[in-house]
Amino acid sequence: MIRDSHHSLTRLWVLFLGLLVLHNLEELVLDLPAWSRAHPGFPGLLTGSYSTFIPGVLVVTLTAAAVGSYAIRRRPRWSRTALMVATAVLGLNALSHLTFSLITQTFMPGLLTSLLAIPFAVWSAWSLWPRPVPRRSE
Repeated sequence: MIRDSHHSLTRLWVLFLGLLVLHNLEELVLDLPAWSRAHPGFPGLLTGSYSTFIPGVLVVTLTAAAVGSYAIRRRPRWSRTALMVATAVLGLNALSHLTFSLITQTFMPGLLTSLLAIPFAVWSAWSLWPRPVPRRSE
């Protein structure tokens, strides 16, 4: 378990950001919008073009990088909570890739990195979740 150790939080932030970049690159390179257009009917899936997908991915990636960079450098009190939320969102996104791939019996772009993101999200949640400190009996 992590008790707000700066080095441990830094490692988790770096792992999260690296995994997010890899995941977003996989979605871009393998053209997630084309897959979404080929599989209509799923709520919330992208239906736009590749050219409209790129700015969205850039905004998400750069925003996460800015928050993570700030959290690593400045060590704000909210760093652990922000990382928990970010990894939960990444984990839920990864679960959607796995679920939609299984339902459609096709390879949804983002699936490969999702197989890394799901266990990372679980491990991060377990590592970051606050636990009561046992009291020593005197």
